Amino acid sequence: MMRERRRLARRYATALGWLAEERNLLDEVERDLELVQSLLDGSEEFGYFLRNEQIAVSERCAFLERVLKDEVQPLTLHFLYLIIRKHRARYLEDIIDAYVEYANERRGILVVRVTTAKELDDMLLETLREGLGKALDAKVRVRSSVDPSLLGGVIVRVGDLLIDGSALTRLNQLGRTLKSAQLN
Repeated sequence: MMRERRRLARRYATALGWLAEERNLLDEVERDLELVQSLLDGSEEFGYFLRNEQIAVSERCAFLERVLKDEVQPLTLHFLYLIIRKHRARYLEDIIDAYVEYANERRGILVVRVTTAKELDDMLLETLREGLGKALDAKVRVRSSVDPSLLGGVIVRVGDLLIDGSALTRLNQLGRTLKSAQLN
């Protein structure tokens, strides 16, 4: 199910990306979609209205027109209408993520997700970005998140590659080693 959802999101995001590139709007459409994401994150009502299949398509499109017409590119607005008409609004967040990936790929930027136990300051993030950029021989954009359960260390994810240097993982590995040593 998750794989199908990602495939569908990528298909819609790629189509939007092609149109945006053709019109030289790749960055503008990304900003538009980030605005939509922030509305989804900040307002339960916005997401409910957008995704609620009980509300007529025309009403939902009119709602988007009122909220976004002066804020986003016409291409973005028409894309959102299409998403609603095709009953794909429940996939919108996945489509936004896939579009950002597409846009970064087209710009030659590699997105690296970094998870730490504590918030990293700007200077440390910049040092991490530069180091990862050199190690991966690419322009890198770091997306950081915090997970206090890690205790310490860092988890780095680049696409499907996962480098887990967290204290929690190391403690778990140590525990498994000790248990197996006790059995011998």
